Amino acid sequence: MFNLAIKEIIQETSTVKTFVFDKPSDFSFKPGQFCWISLPEHPSLGRSPMAIASGTKESELRFSIREWGELTSKLFEYQRGDLVTISRPEGTAFPLDISEGKIIHGIAGGTGITPIRSIYHSLDGEKTKMKIFYGVKTPADFLYEEDLSKWEAILIVETPHPHWKGHVGKITDLLRKEHVEVANGICYVCGPTPMMKSVVKILREMGFSPDQIYVSLERMENGKVIGPVYPVSNPIVGF
Repeated sequence: MFNLAIKEIIQETSTVKTFVFDKPSDFSFKPGQFCWISLPEHPSLGRSPMAIASGTKESELRFSIREWGELTSKLFEYQRGDLVTISRPEGTAFPLDISEGKIIHGIAGGTGITPIRSIYHSLDGEKTKMKIFYGVKTPADFLYEEDLSKWEAILIVETPHPHWKGHVGKITDLLRKEHVEVANGICYVCGPTPMMKSVVKILREMGFSPDQIYVSLERMENGKVIGPVYPVSNPIVGF
């Protein structure tokens, strides 16, 4: 466990904040893993699993957190310098070793962009290329505005505002419109379960095999989070 002082707080959307910490020298993780977060001054609030948003090549540790429940509501009251307890990373990760030399299709819905960001900032860009497809409900729901401009991510919204000039529809509509590399591609998918089911269906229709598609699912077993990253070929995925 690490008790870390908040270094920076970034207001991503009206309901999501990114909390930034200095990364301890002995903190080692892989994209897709999560940490248990708790508040040392409020032990009665328990703990909650949070995906790591930072990449392995970054010196800071980031968690992008949506406000829901008592723990996150209290955390949203915190300021720079306040202490947060963060566990060592747990769970399975996206297999970056098998993606070298391939084109990664990072496909995200809503806050599912969090582990996709971690992947992007962990890659050797000279060896592996990444194409990002990102869908949200409204333009105000996009996370990581600064990153998105650098990534040249392909964006889509379900409900545009009058000034929106981009794609309109669901993430599956975007996949049908844009070029997706099947033969030399691998897909890392994260978002709400219905969205991931629809995306996997489209990818399979395009010709991707189950071993080319990985999804991030939160599953509980005996009160513990398992996964969260699985190939679609794993029976636990179920779609």
